[in-house]
Amino acid sequence: MSTSVRATTLIDDGMSQRDIRGFVDRGELIHLRYGRYSWDTNLDGERLRHLRLIDATVDELDTQTVLSHHSAAALHGLPLPYGEIVRVTTIRPGRGGGRVRAHHRQQRIAIPVGDTTTVDGLPVTTLARTAVDLAREHPLGYGQAVVDVAETRGVDATQWEDMLARSRRRPGMGKARSAVAHRDGRSESPGESRARVLMRECGIPAPRLQYSVFHPSGRLLGRTDFAWPELRLLGEYDGLVKYGRLLKPGQDPGQVVFAEKRREEAICAQGWWFVRLTAADIRSRAAVSAMWRQAELVSRRLR
Repeated sequence: MSTSVRATTLIDDGMSQRDIRGFVDRGELIHLRYGRYSWDTNLDGERLRHLRLIDATVDELDTQTVLSHHSAAALHGLPLPYGEIVRVTTIRPGRGGGRVRAHHRQQRIAIPVGDTTTVDGLPVTTLARTAVDLAREHPLGYGQAVVDVAETRGVDATQWEDMLARSRRRPGMGKARSAVAHRDGRSESPGESRARVLMRECGIPAPRLQYSVFHPSGRLLGRTDFAWPELRLLGEYDGLVKYGRLLKPGQDPGQVVFAEKRREEAICAQGWWFVRLTAADIRSRAAVSAMWRQAELVSRRLR
């Protein structure tokens, strides 16, 4: 059932333009695009808001048009690019060109058989096609995150190889091939995926992911995001999402931080060293390189 309503419907129900503006100003009605609104005001998060925009747009699409790129990503549950997503993205069979409107960007391009599927009854590019399209057109860090998640959702090696082969002449394929070559479904957040890209760019050896550390007695001390066992070095990506995921019902955030500190102390007591990366760190190659140099020095001392 549609979750959007036309302005003309509101007016037919007896509202004036002034009434509509009043509802929007009070946050009781959400403006999605020109002439479309939603009474569903629980639009926390970019994904849900974009899904509502898709809902408000699909009735103007013809049967040959397929939702693609970040609109397909929203439907597939893939990571979305940073920044406000103000346009629905689609592709339609044809050669070159397309059109851009305030709420809709359409490309005309060949759509091979097998590159489309349906999600919630809507025509979209497949998971593999969506991931490769996004990896081609966005920075490598984001593309890696998308490909990593698509890997966990079941895209296999044959599907990746086939998609890369059929897309080989499209712009940006170098980035897409790199993301696919280094894909790892064990990466648990976009931040971890971006961190791995930056590590490669800095010449840092590829870490082992989701590494379990045990006490000599066999007791599990914890699991870390990254590990270089030969250096007795562990790495963690500290994102706010991660701490939210660790939070149990009724638990104070401070308790989570304290528990993480105790876990780290127990692991370090076994001769390991921790490095931590934040969202700010993975925007800076210099910061990651400096972190690695310091970690290597400490590791040598520990050994």
